[in-house]
Amino acid sequence: MKKTFVFLFLFLVVLYGKQGYEFFTSNVVNACLLSGNLSDIAEEVIAIPLQKSKEYNIRNAKHIRQEGDNLFLVCNETIYRFNRKGEFMNAITNPEEIKVGGYIIDKRKQELIAFGNDNDIHYYTFSGELVETKKLKNNLSGDRVYSMTMRGEQIWTAEESVTYNSDTNQIKMEVSAVKYDTSFTELERKRIVSADMGREKSITTCQNAELCINKDTGDIYLYNPPLSPEYLLSDTLYLRHHYALKNPDCITMYPMRMGSRFWLAMTEHNPEPLQNYLFCYDTYTNKVWQLTDGFDDNYYGTGTIKHLYAMDNYNQHYYYCKSGAEVSKSFPEEKDDLIVFIVKLKA
Repeated sequence: MKKTFVFLFLFLVVLYGKQGYEFFTSNVVNACLLSGNLSDIAEEVIAIPLQKSKEYNIRNAKHIRQEGDNLFLVCNETIYRFNRKGEFMNAITNPEEIKVGGYIIDKRKQELIAFGNDNDIHYYTFSGELVETKKLKNNLSGDRVYSMTMRGEQIWTAEESVTYNSDTNQIKMEVSAVKYDTSFTELERKRIVSADMGREKSITTCQNAELCINKDTGDIYLYNPPLSPEYLLSDTLYLRHHYALKNPDCITMYPMRMGSRFWLAMTEHNPEPLQNYLFCYDTYTNKVWQLTDGFDDNYYGTGTIKHLYAMDNYNQHYYYCKSGAEVSKSFPEEKDDLIVFIVKLKA
């Protein structure tokens, strides 16, 4: 009789606990915000109009990073340096040497480490001097480097390698996270696995993946947004209640960037454009934004912000760009310039 009572009690606890979680989830879903202001998540927003030079005219920019008074960006697969006033300083890379796919900043050496569409790694000073080029071995670097980040004196990469076995006539694809020292000697290799969301697992791919660092723990993880936001809210709530324990043998892949307060995810190159989204979850207030048109810029009145791109590994600063023609009412003197907006999220 006692065993029966204990079993029944545990069953009821699980049942009502599940119902309570589903009730909480449904309440948040019903309260999901379909519009919002940038001031809802931003502590401050700084606008930097990029001044043209005689040689270069930056019409678009990505991979924007800041270090001290320097503002780095990639345009047409070339890295450029501006100061924080938007004044052009110099080009870092030469497109005849490397077509830049990404880069990291070595703050201690005041150097940029750039990678492109091959296995070459290029080291540059901030003034654009090529210091060194390294050829990575194919069996170390894989077939494609998707993302690179630096933590302390260690460089982590997300790599995908494809091998063909002629004996079995099978093609094998492996996705790995690889740790190097600053001279790109391999130190460690780990499998990349999808986070446990309490449902069926999806196929692991690094197509849009970016390496991030958990600000609280210092752990490396991989951010890979799903094409559809269908499960984003439920996955977010599940992670809040069942945060995966650190697996020393693997690097975990999550569907959102996890900042100290805000968790964000977005897509912009969806085969179905109407399914592009900007998802944001406030871990302090449990507010959720799932936006198709983005946040309204109530700082500078430049319209809606459909895309926010991370500037640092800890996801504390984001950026968006607009052309002067798009924001001529707010910036009438910058009609031919590109304007970079730096967003510092609320703590």
